Amino acid sequence: MPVKSYLSRVYIYKQDIIADLKSELSGNFEDLIVGLMMPKDKYLAKHLHKAIKGVGTSEDVLVEILCVQSYDEIMNIAAAYKSSNIYIKCSLLYPNISM
Repeated sequence: MPVKSYLSRVYIYKQDIIADLKSELSGNFEDLIVGLMMPKDKYLAKHLHKAIKGVGTSEDVLVEILCVQSYDEIMNIAAAYKSSNIYIKCSLLYPNISM
């Protein structure tokens, strides 16, 4: 099915394209395609959280993401992080820490 036809079908029937892609794809290719479908700010916020969480911190990812962004882009990433479920879960676990 051509992409234009598929996207118009998604718009008409209001299907969730990301859910459809996840059901049809797998592995690294699925991660790539779903990442390309996400807004840039949410994608980067997700990867910053993955780099920070857990025992070790992945400094390479932090430097790679934050050093090439402008101030406005970093503020947009911070807003995307605060509006995500990740921020809500962290604020419920650690209510005394301001983020």
